[in-house]
Amino acid sequence: MDGAREAIGDTAMADDEQLRNDADRFGVLVGMSAAHLVEGLQSFDRLKAHVQLPDSDPIAVLASKLRARLADPAPIVTPGKIGADGRWWLATDRHTIGISNVAGKISALKFGCSETAAGLPQGNATHFTIPPGWTKCGLEIFGEQGVTFDVTQAM
Repeated sequence: MDGAREAIGDTAMADDEQLRNDADRFGVLVGMSAAHLVEGLQSFDRLKAHVQLPDSDPIAVLASKLRARLADPAPIVTPGKIGADGRWWLATDRHTIGISNVAGKISALKFGCSETAAGLPQGNATHFTIPPGWTKCGLEIFGEQGVTFDVTQAM
């Protein structure tokens, strides 16, 4: 799934407008199906900047559902799996993050927001809180290929 997300990101920067728009449409679908909600909405917002979409368009309907889910205070659980490159990445939207149900060994966590490149305390923290006001955050998890886990984001 991460390979598909990277390909979408690369294609979304293409010179061909139709290809770029198709990549962003696909990005919304991948975001929803993989619980990468923030990335799905980022794809939708890029698409809306280039294409006039009626509210009835299936992608617009899906984006509306993504926004509603992000506004819902219930925790968001995203299953993760370390890829062949030894890493997994998630754009985060909530301020309390937890990692659980780890099958295998996570070797490192890297967290950053637009306000800071650091973010995680030293050690193997599996639960942490992002300071209020920090935005555009992401979590990168490193380990051996195939390690699985859940990332829970709470308000």
